[in-house]
Amino acid sequence: MLQRLNQDNSINLWRFDPKDNGLKQLTKEKDDEFPDCSPDSKSVIYQQAKEGKQVLALVSIDGTGQRTFDARSNDSLRYSPDGTKIAVLTIEGEGAQRQVKVLILEASQWGVAPEA
Repeated sequence: MLQRLNQDNSINLWRFDPKDNGLKQLTKEKDDEFPDCSPDSKSVIYQQAKEGKQVLALVSIDGTGQRTFDARSNDSLRYSPDGTKIAVLTIEGEGAQRQVKVLILEASQWGVAPEA
């Protein structure tokens, strides 16, 4: 999994296939970055710029089923080792009131939990 800066200054996610040295573009929005592949290698969570905010997004490993979720992200999001949760670092507030929080989301709510 890699993120690539394109000629138009957009950033997209790509999958590298070592079998044929091929690249497959997974996302096509303006600013998709900081990917994390699920433990079962079936989906990728990432940060996407949407309407001036950084939100959590998901795409399957073949580039289909792209979705965004109402969860803000600040560059750090990770699947749990078993794939049942997603940790999202959020920063809220301004100046001295700024707070860093880690939001734990149940992956099963979004249909991205690993198969049993």
